[in-house]
Amino acid sequence: MRDIRQLDQAYTDATEPSLVFRDQAILVNVVPIRAIILRNQFVVLSANSQVDSDHMAQLQTRVQTYLRESPSTPFEFTALEGLLAIVSAWFAAQCTLLTPTVDVALTSFATNDRPREEFDQLRKVQSAATTMHLQLSGIRRMLMALLDDEHALGMMHLTNLSQSSPVDEVESVLETNVQDMFGTLASISMVLTKIDHTQRMVDLTWTSKRNYLLVVDMSLKCMFLGLLVTHLWTGMFGQNLHSYVEGDDVWFTATFGSCAAWILGSYVVVYVYFKSKGIVLSWRMRGFDLPE
Repeated sequence: MRDIRQLDQAYTDATEPSLVFRDQAILVNVVPIRAIILRNQFVVLSANSQVDSDHMAQLQTRVQTYLRESPSTPFEFTALEGLLAIVSAWFAAQCTLLTPTVDVALTSFATNDRPREEFDQLRKVQSAATTMHLQLSGIRRMLMALLDDEHALGMMHLTNLSQSSPVDEVESVLETNVQDMFGTLASISMVLTKIDHTQRMVDLTWTSKRNYLLVVDMSLKCMFLGLLVTHLWTGMFGQNLHSYVEGDDVWFTATFGSCAAWILGSYVVVYVYFKSKGIVLSWRMRGFDLPE
C-alpha cells in the first residue's frame, strides 16, 4: 500500500517522476502516465486528463508491435519502452502545439503599444512552457540516474530476477528515450529563450519611452519656470498703481522683449548645462525597431 501511494498525486510531487522497482513489479510515475508493470501485463492507473484516447491507443499499439517484433524480449522491457515512448511523443506533441501559440503571443506583445491582455496571454504560455520544461527535465534526469545505477537496472529484470541478467538491453531502451527527450527539451528551451529575449526587448522599449517622457517633462518644467518669472514681473505692472510707465510704449516693448529673452535664455542655459552632464533635452525620440 505504501508503494501504491507513490502513484497518487496527493502524496507525490507532480514535477518529480519516479520509477520504483519491486520483486514482481515496476511502479512508473511519470507525467502524464502512472502505471504498474508486471511480468506479463501492465496497468495504467487513471491516466492524466491531458492524455487523450489517441495516445492510449498508440501505447497499446506500440506494445503489441514491440512484442511481435521481439518476442524474446521480456515483457517488462517492452511495456517500459512503450510507456516511455508515449511520454516522449506526448511532450513533443505538446511542444508542437505550444509553439504557434507562443509565436502569436510574442508578435502581439511586441507590436502593441499597451500590451495588457497580451501580457497575460504571454505569461500563461510562459508558465505552460516552464512547467513542461520542469517535468521533462525531471524525467530525463531520473533516466540518466538510472543509467548509472547497476542495482536498479538489474531490478528491472522481473522475468529473470533471480538470475544474473545483462543490463545492455535496459540501457539501450533508456538511452533511446533520453535522446528523444533531449530533443524535445531543446525545443522547449528555445521557446523559453525566445520569450525571454522578447520580454527584454520590450522592457528596453518601455524604458526608452519612459526616459523620453522624463526628458519632455524636464523641458516643460524649465519653460513653465521661465513663464512664472515673467508672470511675476508683468504682474507688478498690473497692480492698481499709478506710474508714468503705464502710458509709455517703450516700457511695454522692453518688458515684452526682456520676458521673451528671459524664457529663451534660461532654457538655453538649462539645455547647455544638462548637455554637459550627458542629458540632451530633445523632444526627438530615438527609438529602435524590434527584430522580426
